[in-house]
Formats: sequence, structure tokens, C-alpha cells
Amino acid sequence: MIIAPDSVDVTTYWKLVDPATGVPETALDVTALDITYIRDRVAAVKADVTALAASDSAHGDNKAIVVDATNAPGVYRVDWPDAAFAAGVARVQLVVNGAAIDPAVIEVELLPFLTAITGASVAVGSIVNDAITAASINTGALTADAFAADAIVAATLATGALTADAFAANAIVAATLAANCITATQVADGTIDAATFAAGAINAAAIADGAIDAATFAAGAINAAAIATNAIDADALAADAVTEVAAGIWGADATTYQAQGTFGQAIGDPVLDTNTIYKAVVTDATGATVGVDVVAVKAETALIVADTNELQVDDYPTSIAAIKAETALIVADTNELQVDDYPTSIAAIKAETALIVADTNELQTDDYPTSIAAVKGDTAAILLDTGTDGVVVATASKTGYGLAATGLDSITATRPAALATTFPQMLVQVFYRFFGKTTLTATQLKTYAANGSTVVTTQTVSDDAVTQVQGEAS
Repeated sequence: MIIAPDSVDVTTYWKLVDPATGVPETALDVTALDITYIRDRVAAVKADVTALAASDSAHGDNKAIVVDATNAPGVYRVDWPDAAFAAGVARVQLVVNGAAIDPAVIEVELLPFLTAITGASVAVGSIVNDAITAASINTGALTADAFAADAIVAATLATGALTADAFAANAIVAATLAANCITATQVADGTIDAATFAAGAINAAAIADGAIDAATFAAGAINAAAIATNAIDADALAADAVTEVAAGIWGADATTYQAQGTFGQAIGDPVLDTNTIYKAVVTDATGATVGVDVVAVKAETALIVADTNELQVDDYPTSIAAIKAETALIVADTNELQVDDYPTSIAAIKAETALIVADTNELQTDDYPTSIAAVKGDTAAILLDTGTDGVVVATASKTGYGLAATGLDSITATRPAALATTFPQMLVQVFYRFFGKTTLTATQLKTYAANGSTVVTTQTVSDDAVTQVQGEAS
């Protein structure tokens, strides 16, 4: 048996027989077996066996199981520890032994030249130029199934290893590649850039009609995150790209691009579609849309100006000054019921009011002089009645008055909180002197508030058995 040094998870299969009869053993208790490996000139290493769960179980060091007692009688699977095959020796002896079997031995050779080929073991310089060409590989020899997952990654290839010259014409076409064999995860960042492709490598002729359409890209494959900042700028576009875009959009005849609701329909040719911005603001006659509205607004504005009489040549400064002066007189006269010359003031107001009425185009044929004269008479009567110092009652009118039977009931009878100072308080305090709480000792007389504890007045008293003296209240 030959394997590479440092091989891992090595499994071997053994035919175990009865030592006397040579008949295959089909029902051995594997846990009664011993397995031993002996590396060249190194002490033997023995291990007790434990049972595998099934003949197809994952590798387990120092485990064993009978494979198929019926179809493969006497065949047992044995899994070995990796240490048995470590590099450093040329051979290792594998031994399976037990009380009910004839000992079985296999010699394993560890040959370095069988080491697995990896990107690190095959350098770029170890393969001569043109050693691998399209002609040296059979048709269909290299398919997706021929490579392990991630067998070829960016780190596997030397810089410039894959160029346009490395592939025959049409060597790589859609039929050559398995579905999804090249995805974003298989291409390192920056692997494909402008320098990766020869000039003109990707042009219209290189891409079949319909090769790139909506179905070519997964949903969301091209979004803001997929395009680097400034990836599409002036340098990414041909010199005349902006000019061509402008000519194709702004310079195009909108007559042929006027589907309902489009930009072309909104500002396009009024001949083809009469419902356009251009027609509304440029070619419409008076009485159509925007034009007729503007004319109507202008006419209405003129009427408003005429109605409000705001464009006349009346002497507004003089009229306003007169009104201001008369208003000042009115305020002075009415503010405190003074005895100013109202007839003269009213006459002046009348004259200025006549001017205001004429100026505001509201002068009617009512008999204002008569009405104002009546107001003047009533105002004079009011002044006589009220006077300047309040209402004046004639002396003759003051006789014949008397106090009503309930007149005194209108006087507040609040209980004083201290010595009375008003006539109503004095009457109330006399009442409570005799009908409220009082205390009399040999030296003091006290009256109390309604709560019975707060002292309202205090008077000194004395009695010498001849004269009783009561002092002033405080």
C-alpha cells in the first residue's frame, strides 16, 4: 500500500479469519481487537478499538466495524490515527490482532512524490510556455465538474497569466461554462478592470444579440452599492456622449414623442396636440386658455381701481389733515365731558364730513343738515343735565324724602375685629358687649370675637366698695 506522507483520516479494510480453519470471521466483537502501527525504527503504538456506528460513518481514530457479514464475509473496516502516517519515515506497519483471529499485517509506503498538487507546489516557472494549450486538452476535458470548489481563485494565478493571447478564438463561450460558474464571490475586488482587457476586446461584435438582457442579471445585481462612487463620470463617457444625449433629448422633434402624459406631449407641437404648454402660453389667442385669463384679470383690475376711486386727484393730504385736527378736538371734548364749543366743532366736522363723502363717491341726497342740527340740540340738553361736576339736583327737588322702613337693613352689620371706628361698627359692638362673650375680673373687662377665644377689646375696672370705675376700651 502506498500513500503520501502526512495523509489524514486513513481507512483500511482487512479480511480477518479463524487461525485454525482459515474461515472468515463474520461476527467478531471489534472492541476485543487491538490495532498497532509501527513506524520504521520507532516503538510500536497500540490502541484499543471502539466500534463505529455504521460502515459508512465518518472517520474516527482507532475505530472498526464489520462491513457486511453476508456479502463481504470477514471484511472489517479500521480507521487509523493521523500520527501513523506523519512525514519522517519511509514505511509504517499496520497490525490488527485479537484472540479469535489470525494476526493481519499491512506495510504502507510513504512516498513524498505523491504529495497533493496545490497552487503552492506548482510554481509558474515549473510549466514551460505553451505547455498547456487548447490542442493539448481534449474537447470537454475541462468542465465545471473537473474542478473542486474554489480550485481556481485569484491567488492561484500569477499576474498576467490569463490574457487574450492565452485563449484560442471562441475558446470560451456560453456553452463552455456551467450555469453560475462565475459569480461575484469568485472574482476578487479589482480583479477585472480596464487593464484586464485588450483594446477593443469587448465591443458590439463580441456580444451576441440579446446576450445581455434583464434575465442576465439577478434582481438587485446592479444597484448603487454595485457601482463605485464616480464610476460613471465624464472620463467614462466618450467625448461627444453629452452632446449626443442633449441632441437626442432636447434637440429632438417632440412632434413624434407626444404620448399622453409625456414630457414631449407637455411642451410639444401644438399642431399635433392642442393640449400643450407651448400652445397655452405662446400661440393661444385671446379667449383661449392662459391668454384669455390674463386679459380678464387685467380688465377686472381696472374695474377694481375705478370702484375704489384710488386713482383720483382729490386733495387727500388737506382732507386728512382736517380730519386729524377735528379728531383731536373730538377726543378732547368727549374725554372728560368738557364745555368746549361743541356747535362750532360739530359744524367743522360736518363740513369735513361733506368733503369726505364727496371724495369717497358716497354723497347721497339725505337731509344731513337737519339731522346734524337735531344731534346738536340733544347734545346740548345732555350737557345741561350732566354738567361738569356730576348730576346737579335742584334744591326744590330735595324735599319730601324719608328713610324707608327697611333702610337700616342695608347697612353692613359685620362684627368688628377691634375697637369700633365707624357708626355702624359702634352699634354692632354695643350689641355684642351684652349678647356676645365677655369676661369680668377684679381688674379687667374683655370682649371676644365669635370664636370665643380672640380678645377684641380690653378695659380696666376697679371697685373700692364706694365707686366702680370702668376705663377706656382698647
